[in-house]
Amino acid sequence: MGLFDMFGAGGGTLTMVAQSTQVAPGQMVAGTVTFTGGKRQQNITNIKVRFVVETKPMAEPGKPPPAGATKDVVPEQMVTGAFQAQPGTPHPFQFGFQLPPQMLPEVKGQTDYKILASADIPGEVDAHAVVDVQLVGGGAPMGMGMGMGAPPAMPTMGSAVMAQHPMGGMHPGKVVAMQNGMIGVDWDDAKLGQSTWVAPSAVQVAPMGKGMMQQMPPPMGKPSMVEIGSGVMAEHPKFGGWHPGRVVAMQNGMVGVDWADPKLGDSAWLQPHQVQAGK
Repeated sequence: MGLFDMFGAGGGTLTMVAQSTQVAPGQMVAGTVTFTGGKRQQNITNIKVRFVVETKPMAEPGKPPPAGATKDVVPEQMVTGAFQAQPGTPHPFQFGFQLPPQMLPEVKGQTDYKILASADIPGEVDAHAVVDVQLVGGGAPMGMGMGMGAPPAMPTMGSAVMAQHPMGGMHPGKVVAMQNGMIGVDWDDAKLGQSTWVAPSAVQVAPMGKGMMQQMPPPMGKPSMVEIGSGVMAEHPKFGGWHPGRVVAMQNGMVGVDWADPKLGDSAWLQPHQVQAGK
């Protein structure tokens, strides 16, 4: 008798096959999930399948990768209720999801789509299966049509924007990076996380309004180069506004600034456009 048999695990396995691993917004995603019985009869409570998006925010230089989040794109599907699995016998079940017409574009390592399946087995370790899928294209978020008027302003480095968060909804933020056709956005609301890569179709330049002027850099003359030890005026990534500090590090295109005011924290990594040489 093996260790798993001693604890009541029957050794059944769950496998899953999708009709296609390339999908597009608005399409149907279908496939088969199969539970194959183990060494003895097993009572299965149910088998559920989910189509999810996994998102991970941008990593900050010198810090460990931040934790990601998993969200259902459509409601999960229970493909079967309770049944008794026979030893060595495959029990296949069909699943199918109708995807929404608007979905976040895929960015490997930042926004990834998967099909997850799980078999609930009372008194045993639940069985799981996963299939990675590639999203071909990505619908523009609701309410972001081009319209018939003048074309919308294009975001640039430092632009205040309204952008779609991976967990849903449009939120204010600021453009801090532009790379490989994607836009890096710092969120104004700290509860949304620090930064996220967002597709251009999901970013709008925010209209100039009340309170916007304080986000603009202070008027200065000819820009000066900064170096380690330089006194600078820098934009705080959390509290906003421009504050005095000193450059203490330069790495991977980022500038490390120690703040003169201890209330602002010890230091922060900033984009070069957020740092200007002080007087």
